[in-house]
Amino acid sequence: MALLPPFYLDAVVAIAVDDRSGRRRWTGTGFLYGNLTARRSTEKDYTLWLITSRHVIEGHGEVYIKFNSAIEQNSSDYRLPLTDGSGNPTWRAHPDGKIDIAAASINGQYLDAEKRRYSIIRSDEHVMTKKEMTLIGLAEGDGVFLLGFPMGLGQYRKLSFYVLSFMFQ
Repeated sequence: MALLPPFYLDAVVAIAVDDRSGRRRWTGTGFLYGNLTARRSTEKDYTLWLITSRHVIEGHGEVYIKFNSAIEQNSSDYRLPLTDGSGNPTWRAHPDGKIDIAAASINGQYLDAEKRRYSIIRSDEHVMTKKEMTLIGLAEGDGVFLLGFPMGLGQYRKLSFYVLSFMFQ
């Protein structure tokens, strides 16, 4: 049995939308991805992204993301606007509409100031390129773990794990 690193649990977030009556519905899951942007002698800088399925955020002006407290036994919902002041999307999706993946920028400094507990999947430490996967013998059909909150799942969706690279080049 494979072991999942415990910090992965804090990299996964629940995503909600408000329905027409204003009630919050938890409809999806995402994970926090840190794209390495700068490396200094003792520190690294990352741009923080929420990675989720396109169908979870498409068509919404905002979503809510739940984070646990780093100091108490509570959680809070944080609003994530998905459009700018002119109504243009602030999130990215794969250019092929059949690939159900999207990324939205997250402000990690704000979460730190709010004393929220979270972890990130780091681009330089936890992610492999397709070439690296091939070198170790990882191939289609190998087992994977899916980590999330199975709320409101009405059907299975095709998952693509290697498509993130286009967004961060």
